[in-house]
Amino acid sequence: MTTAIVPLIFQPSLRYDPRIKTIRTLSRSWGALNFLFGLAVINRMRIYIDDNGLTRMRIIGLRGIVCVRVGLVLVNYKIRKQPSFGWLMEAQVWTFQATIYLAALTPMNPIAHTYNTHQILTGQFAFVVQITYHDMSDEGWIAASCLRDTEHSIIREGLAATMVQREQNAIHTNDRTPS
Repeated sequence: MTTAIVPLIFQPSLRYDPRIKTIRTLSRSWGALNFLFGLAVINRMRIYIDDNGLTRMRIIGLRGIVCVRVGLVLVNYKIRKQPSFGWLMEAQVWTFQATIYLAALTPMNPIAHTYNTHQILTGQFAFVVQITYHDMSDEGWIAASCLRDTEHSIIREGLAATMVQREQNAIHTNDRTPS
């Protein structure tokens, strides 16, 4: 919304309008509110991760938050330096493309499961839910394999049982596959 409205407000033909100072003040206030809203969103995501662990969707959410934040920086630059609307749209598209490109290159599962495993090893047992109740990729199991050596018998035995069940499901699935 900010990307669409700001260029309408700051058209070159309105640059010398006597009301431009008031409009700049209002747009800066709007930018400050967007900044505070962004901080609140980041804090809420931090709370989710601290309470329940890191997931692929939370990583995607963090990337989206960063993309929107960069977009707001670009809009503020547009207000200050007055580049064209075309420049702003191109910069926004490049930001989105860079976010998608980095998302494609970044292995989300190992990052999420390594983080969760580390938290479990430091005594944050709420993160076990990400291993026991959610499907994990092979990379996740590799990251979680160090929990087999933990001193906490419930986690150690639960992980072993979950790995055996996963192995049995894989064997059962392969038995049903037509040759």
